[in-house]
Amino acid sequence: MLSHSALPLEDAIELHNESSAPVNVTGWYLSDALRTLKKFQITNTTIIPAGGYKVFYEYQLNPNPDDFRSFSLDSTRGDEVYLSAVSTNGTLNGYRAEAEFGAAAAGVSFGRYTNSVGEVHFVAQSRRTFGQDNPDSVAEFRLGTGLPNAAPQVGPVVISELMYHPLNVGGVEPLLEEFIELHNFTSTNVPLYDPVRPTNGWRLRDAVSYQFAAPAALGPGDYLLVVSFDPVLDTNSLATFRAKYGLSSGVPIYGPYTGRLDNGGESVELCQPDVPPTSGPDQGYVPEVLVERVKYSDAWPWDPAADGTGNSLQRRNLDEYGNRSANWRRRCPRPARPASRTAMATACRTPGRCLTD
Repeated sequence: MLSHSALPLEDAIELHNESSAPVNVTGWYLSDALRTLKKFQITNTTIIPAGGYKVFYEYQLNPNPDDFRSFSLDSTRGDEVYLSAVSTNGTLNGYRAEAEFGAAAAGVSFGRYTNSVGEVHFVAQSRRTFGQDNPDSVAEFRLGTGLPNAAPQVGPVVISELMYHPLNVGGVEPLLEEFIELHNFTSTNVPLYDPVRPTNGWRLRDAVSYQFAAPAALGPGDYLLVVSFDPVLDTNSLATFRAKYGLSSGVPIYGPYTGRLDNGGESVELCQPDVPPTSGPDQGYVPEVLVERVKYSDAWPWDPAADGTGNSLQRRNLDEYGNRSANWRRRCPRPARPASRTAMATACRTPGRCLTD
């Protein structure tokens, strides 16, 4: 799916036949509205071979913008796409496929990704895969007949560690010890705001909410932490937090976030502001492009030993897709990666229950 397009690109929807037999999709419908499934009908005889692809382009889907059956894809607020099958008499038979996606960065397509436990996610891709993906003209782009999806897009900033349930002390959970760690694994500086519109900052959302503001940034290879207390006004909590995790005064700590990291599992999302539309009904609205989403849990396939034992969840491979349990492990917390084993062990009140590298 490509929704944020400009010439020589245009919006596009790719279908894939995952079965081992050809599928005749003649007469089927594509739509962006659940209540109006019969928008674009595939009228020409169209058979997608086993394992094959078929791409439909905006000039086909949106031939007359004044006709309610014509549609393009919403890159500002996100959209949904429905593929509806028909019976031999041409009526909808109740079988359909659907995909939902959020705001999109310019030229970035979305595709299906199956994680390590078989969950299907619809995510931004590291490159377009329609078949003619770096065209000189829109006519050339339309020659694409589909290709296997590329890997998910990762970074440049990722969620690298989550302390969602610190070890209880006297039956009380020390919420001030919770944190979210972000890491820039690239070789370039990443401002956590729109340099052209510095009031539009990157944001954590879902389980917690926190918006960065200028001049927040992450240098190459750097880490930062986001916490539930105000590190500027609550200096006592800041000192206790730094001592708990063996952090130097140079480690940047931001907060407070609102909400909390649920002990039973939750979704943490990191979003980047895109360029607001300058006209139309969404004029001035700031699109939030999803950079990273991690939906953790305290149960299999996530490691339950990160739940209230003093361990945190830590990302195994920083440059690989984050929303898969196989890319996370529980370890003794090491926010901002303190080098010494002593500092890592000090971070746990019961180091024997933690695993260190």
